[in-house]
Amino acid sequence: MVPLITKPPAGLVFVSLAELYEQFCDVLVGREFLCPRDIPIVIGKEHFFHLTKLQKGLQTQFDIAIEEPLIKNTNQRLWSLYDKRKALSNTVVDS
Repeated sequence: MVPLITKPPAGLVFVSLAELYEQFCDVLVGREFLCPRDIPIVIGKEHFFHLTKLQKGLQTQFDIAIEEPLIKNTNQRLWSLYDKRKALSNTVVDS
């Protein structure tokens, strides 16, 4: 029986982008799902970028062949990355 997707999976626990990506692949990629209207849902690794709204500076489009090895090696805590980005955006430059 193909599972229906009616709500997000429960119990995702992650610290780094690499852990989030690993769980995304384990839970969603390569599995068969149906929406409540019996329409097949196919999830590929490249959908990770859309679900996480991944962004590098102004870049929002990515190639999974290039980015996957980088994602798998990103073990820094996500909130550390967020704090650094927030600190940079709050920096005032005197002119």
